[in-house]
Amino acid sequence: MFEKTKAAALAAPDAGACALFAELAADISLLHGDDLESKRSQIWKEWAGGRLTDEQASHLVELLTTRSGAAQRVPHQTALPGFQSSRKPAAIAPVRRESWRKGREAGFWRPLEIDATKGIDEAKDIMTAARRFDEAQRREKGGRIGPLGPIGLEVLQLFVNMAKAYRGRLFPPLTWIMEKLKRSKCAVVEALARLRDHGFLDWRRRYEPTGTDGPGPQVKQVSNAYRLIPETARRLLSFFAKSPPSPVPADVEQQRQERQTEVDSFETFERESVQRSERSSNLYSYLGEKADGLSNRLLFRPLAGQADGRRR
Repeated sequence: MFEKTKAAALAAPDAGACALFAELAADISLLHGDDLESKRSQIWKEWAGGRLTDEQASHLVELLTTRSGAAQRVPHQTALPGFQSSRKPAAIAPVRRESWRKGREAGFWRPLEIDATKGIDEAKDIMTAARRFDEAQRREKGGRIGPLGPIGLEVLQLFVNMAKAYRGRLFPPLTWIMEKLKRSKCAVVEALARLRDHGFLDWRRRYEPTGTDGPGPQVKQVSNAYRLIPETARRLLSFFAKSPPSPVPADVEQQRQERQTEVDSFETFERESVQRSERSSNLYSYLGEKADGLSNRLLFRPLAGQADGRRR
């Protein structure tokens, strides 16, 4: 069977068909039950779209049939009736759907292009586009946070820094991201989903063999392989450059005008208070001078009369 599989892959017209054939064959080896039927539908769709040859599709269907028969086969009896068998059932591989084997992600990763002489900095473009997109959507909807959110921007900034340092090779464990950003698992998972939904990030699940001989899981899940998408940033920056600024919502504009009116009223009140204080200070100074002059005249008038009497 595996010799036929290899021969079919080699007979494929191009490398894309070979990669698709190998990926479907790997998925079939990990599926069980109803998942096999859904994979059968996918095979026929790929064949109808011309992405699989007739020979490749027939061999994949043969693999599906063999896999279904192995899953439905009744195990032979290894103990006498009435006694419990010591043989343990085969363990199901704890691997999620559409997982790639570790080591196949080399073509999935891509480094960010940064060239100061050409004025190209994809790392800066990604963060600028993400912040402008988040702010524009927040203002348009009048909400407190944008579609990416502050945690989404934190995760994106962390990935941009890692992509610059490791030439686009991103495979951080979820627990490491949580510890680095001091965020909960739920917050990080939701932030990753938002970044993927809006086209800033993509990832592939991965697995690797456990190296265990005998019964038990033969493979295990490992950290995802992540990839940044600079094309989304370029499209957004081009859109922002061509389109005028988004209008401010009416309620937000009204709140801004009310705040400005309050500020203007307060400034007017302060100016009037200062003017009143200055006028009061001048009045007090004038009255003080008058009072001092009057006191001096009242004090020295009797003394002047006594001096005139002595001269006479």
